Amino acid sequence: MFKLFKPVLANGDIAGMLFSSGKNWQEQRRFSLHVLKDLGLGKEISEKLIAEEAKELCDELEAHTGEALNMVDYLWVSVFNVLWRIVSSEKLGRDDERVKSLMSIFAPKNDSGDTVLKNLLTSIGLPAMYFLSRFFNVDSFMKTIQKGDITGYILSVMEHHEKTFQDDSKRDFVDFFIEEAQKGGKESFRGLEGRKNLRGLIGDFFAAGGGTTATGLLFTIMYLIKYPEVQDKVVQEINGITGRSRQLGTSDMARTPYTNAVILEVIRMRDRDALIIPHHASASGWVGKYFIPKDTIIHMSKGAVLHNAEHFDEPGKFNPERFIDGDGKFINDPKVGIAFGMGKRRCPGETMARMELYIFITHLLDRFILKAHGDPKDLSLEPLHSMINFNKPFKMMLEARA
Repeated sequence: MFKLFKPVLANGDIAGMLFSSGKNWQEQRRFSLHVLKDLGLGKEISEKLIAEEAKELCDELEAHTGEALNMVDYLWVSVFNVLWRIVSSEKLGRDDERVKSLMSIFAPKNDSGDTVLKNLLTSIGLPAMYFLSRFFNVDSFMKTIQKGDITGYILSVMEHHEKTFQDDSKRDFVDFFIEEAQKGGKESFRGLEGRKNLRGLIGDFFAAGGGTTATGLLFTIMYLIKYPEVQDKVVQEINGITGRSRQLGTSDMARTPYTNAVILEVIRMRDRDALIIPHHASASGWVGKYFIPKDTIIHMSKGAVLHNAEHFDEPGKFNPERFIDGDGKFINDPKVGIAFGMGKRRCPGETMARMELYIFITHLLDRFILKAHGDPKDLSLEPLHSMINFNKPFKMMLEARA
């Protein structure tokens, strides 16, 4: 039986990939990118998985048309299921205790930014807490960690996979990690250090991959409700391709410039005040007129680019047409890519996140008209500020399309 342990390695580095550094980060990132590619990340395999979850979501929502809905309860589960199936080959039911644990850790409970930050920092599976605890007084958050949270489920998955592992039939990410550990080469995969890294990686996936994608979907829904003319235009584009006879897939993306532009503009608007994952200077040096001492913690603002008038006209205005050229073609502006990070630490799941946004949104719009519960003018698009910009809680209604 595994012991509970902090995701901090013997050398003091952070386990996993998100906040790790040096050799451990290099090995874990290289491995993760390779395995996720083998598992079909961003390819037809993962698209099929996402489409299955999107269809099941729509089927479930169909029974709740006309009701006031909190979409957090639905979308987060669907997004987490995509990740959980990649990690462990298991599918989670909406009433599964693991889902409740994930939601309690990562999903916002109210309109308090402090609550969101607390949920992020108090996840044992999220290495950010140990990173930040070196520089800020967050030790008190440790006291809020309770038995039975998602950490216990991660440990049980690891234990089950070790007992049932078969070298000729690898099922998921955990199996590939076990295979790497059994090779006996790299220390970051062996023994207790390896288990810490695996646990850290799984926490990274849910913190960085699940939360950002789920909130991206929620913000897209909110903007489509707030701007019904935009929603109508997206639906017209979808219907012009499918004729309501099938669902869109990523092979259709080249034919849906406006839908792509809407999603990209929501990404830009959502992250106007968000920060990129903190970096630290590995050596002293100058950046322009500023001297940066070694080991300085550096926070970079996405909004410095995404909401900068030098890069975008009227940056505070929601305008998907800014990403449509004179010929009606989609402009995939690379500057918006800063929402997924920069450099070697850019989000490895960016392709899959974009795929999820496209598939979930087009599935929903094919089946439902998205409406506000109340006056859409009262719908606040102001994010809750944190390392992940969460949406403020809202209620909405669905109307089945004829």
